[in-house]
Amino acid sequence: MEIIETIGVLKKEISKFREQDLKVGFVPTMGALHDGHISLIEKARQDCDVVVVSIFVNPAQFGPEEDLLQYPRDLGRDSKFCEEKNVDILFVPSGYEIYPTNDDALHISFPKYTTRLCGKFRPGHFDGVLLVMTKLLNIVEPDSCFMGKKDGQQLIIVDKLIKELNLEIELVGCPTLREATGLAMSSRNVYLNEEEYGKAQLINQTLERISTQQLNDIETAIAKEISKLQDVGLIVQYLELVDRENLDSVSKIETGKYMLCIAALCGSTRLIDNYFIDIDEQGEVKIDRGLRIDSLK
Repeated sequence: MEIIETIGVLKKEISKFREQDLKVGFVPTMGALHDGHISLIEKARQDCDVVVVSIFVNPAQFGPEEDLLQYPRDLGRDSKFCEEKNVDILFVPSGYEIYPTNDDALHISFPKYTTRLCGKFRPGHFDGVLLVMTKLLNIVEPDSCFMGKKDGQQLIIVDKLIKELNLEIELVGCPTLREATGLAMSSRNVYLNEEEYGKAQLINQTLERISTQQLNDIETAIAKEISKLQDVGLIVQYLELVDRENLDSVSKIETGKYMLCIAALCGSTRLIDNYFIDIDEQGEVKIDRGLRIDSLK
């Protein structure tokens, strides 16, 4: 595995693979790798000849009161994980490498999609995501990009970006990986103390109850479930069923593709989760809950 810090060297290495007509897969991360990230790498390894992983804690997607400085970083540990999973290139650029002019004039946004759900509570976050993903996709020029469904809104917005820029890149959405308790894996789970970890498990349980028992009366179900979570001390920022095409909130289900999504503060830690729900013309419901690590053994 090569560890590369500069764009110029990265492009030269990737051009060698291009000359051999090899398929390049890309996994963009902010480091603090866990099994969820590893599952993306394994999928890229399965589908592609060459795997490139980037680690870059993107300052453009953090607000002034958010945890940029505290965000977990351990390059040595992450490098070991990548090497064990046969990653070909680990790209670890500096802030200057990605933002050489440090000029905030360059701006990419889809307000219809970026100001809803998480965007409502993290203003500017998705603009930062769109900016760095535009840069990374332009730098790596992969055939396929692998991202997790846990960050469902991000996945939908990056898909819009790829289509809008007419990029010939396949975006592969990979299942959310869950701990044995059902809690969605996240780099921020390390912030939770024992009591908070117990409460955090209720988030997935809430999505499970609504998706399997209460979809036909979604507004009543959401109000009831928010009350339950708040009673145990979680601060619910949103709990919604939305159309995956346009992120519009849905009060009545019919044939379509939906996302049941939630963001909640557990102590000072902000956690998100979602289920992807598809309903076909015969009314059959298919729910993508992700995968629990105990079910993979």
